[in-house]
This record gives sequence, C-alpha cells and structure tokens, in this order.
Amino acid sequence: RLADRLADLSCSAAEADRLADLLCESNIDAAAYHAGKDSRERQTVQGDFTAGDTRVVVATVAFGMGINKGDVRWVVHWDLPKTLEHFLQEAGRAGRDGQPAISRVYATPRRRPRFASRGSADGDGGGEGEGDSQLIPVSSTVLRFCAAGTNCRREQLLAHFGDKLTQRPE
Repeated sequence: RLADRLADLSCSAAEADRLADLLCESNIDAAAYHAGKDSRERQTVQGDFTAGDTRVVVATVAFGMGINKGDVRWVVHWDLPKTLEHFLQEAGRAGRDGQPAISRVYATPRRRPRFASRGSADGDGGGEGEGDSQLIPVSSTVLRFCAAGTNCRREQLLAHFGDKLTQRPE
C-alpha cells in the first residue's frame, strides 16, 4: 500500500496540490512540492519527507535534487515523463538503500489525449501543432518505452543510453 511506505508521486506542478489534497482527504499523509511554492514551504516539505514525518510527496521532476533518502519504496509517475532522462531521475528516487522498490507509470487512454508526441534525441519526429498549448510534450521514445511489452525496463533504459544488460536479475 502506498500509505504504508514512503513514496514520491511525480506529476506536473498543476496537479501536485490537487493530488496532495486528494491523498490527505483519504487519510494519507501527503504534501505538494513544486516551483510555485515559496522556498520556506519547499524546505519544510523536503525536511518533513527526509525525516519520515511526511509519507508521500507529490512533486515535479525538480524534487529530489540533492536528496539521498534510501527508504523510498514507491515512485508513482502520475503523468508520462517528458523524456527517459526525466523518468530515470524520478524512478531513481526509490530503493537507494538496495531494498526492493517500485516505480510505476500511469497513462490511461482517458488521459492520453493530453500528451503530444514531440521529437526526441533519436530524431524520430513528432511535433506540436499550433493551438496545442494544453498538451504535455512527451518524447516518442517515452511513448515506446511505456508501450513496450518487455518485462525488463532496465534493459530498455540501458539500450537507450547505449549500454547492454550484462546479467539479468533473478
């Protein structure tokens, strides 16, 4: 259960406050963290999370810079990360102590129209048209990553960054 373990729910700044409020209404200790908060409030949220006083932080990709908290068990990507680099940064917040952790991406067909494919580092095209300011730009590499049927996401990430999996985990 999300509420039983320290978690980081990654999303856009526009969603952070709303999701944190919904979690609190469900008796899950949560706080929002994003650039729209003043620095004192961000420091408080970060300090409470680091101390274990806040169980869930609903945050943008900026959260976690410089935080080395080993016992985070869940990272929930509420929106598709814009790039695989963002995904890796967000997912890397979990399990730093070497214990099992979960990173889960949620993208439903109902929310999918909010995302617009844009060109990625591998030059596979895409782009936003005029009037698409409400769409969230996501690289087509991320869309392929999330849609792939493979069981080993680590292998996919290593391949994206030009490396190979040398030993499969048990």
